[in-house]
Amino acid sequence: MTRRNTTVPAAGPEPRHDVDLAQVMFRKADLESQRAAVYAEQVEQEHAAGLSGLERRARERDAVISTVVLVQASVEAFINWTHIQAGQTVTSMKFKERAEAVTASVAILDPAAEVFAWSEAENDFFTELTKWRNFLGHSSPSSRDWLRDLLVSRGEVPDGASDSQMVELLTAPLAARFVDTARTLMARAAGATGTSAPFSDGAWHAPDELAEPLPLQ
Repeated sequence: MTRRNTTVPAAGPEPRHDVDLAQVMFRKADLESQRAAVYAEQVEQEHAAGLSGLERRARERDAVISTVVLVQASVEAFINWTHIQAGQTVTSMKFKERAEAVTASVAILDPAAEVFAWSEAENDFFTELTKWRNFLGHSSPSSRDWLRDLLVSRGEVPDGASDSQMVELLTAPLAARFVDTARTLMARAAGATGTSAPFSDGAWHAPDELAEPLPLQ
């Protein structure tokens, strides 16, 4: 399954770095999302053949984990780049607070533009993304509780769900949703500033990037 994005990055006047971290992370996130979809299809094929599909499911889960972490890294890099472009120093190291400060940076970059603010749905996505990222990257009980509370409130897991029950939600559709949502919100913010946003297209993925690595000899 190949998903293509037709969004063309805007040509902005800003100086370029040799490495665009947001673009690199987003491209990798998109690739891992596609890889998760391939593994999910293989799980279904194995189930249809009367097999367990456990190994393929483990690979799907790992690809989704990679997607979540890379999407968060890409969005954070994009937000930081917006602040750099505006010459604004945001002292908070918290992801949500740096995201909220984009309103001020957009106003600096384009004073004539309408006031930019993240939508309620976008803020909800930042919360979900942060809680999944913290759950996956930290061992603290509070990180697990924060995600559990969110998932319970949305009816995705029962009250008192185990970590394993939450991990089972790491599926290819979740990875695809995270990539698509991140792509859309970054493009919207970039449109308000006249700068470029990370984008993905099938042509950016070499044919061998989705291939299984050869076993060691």
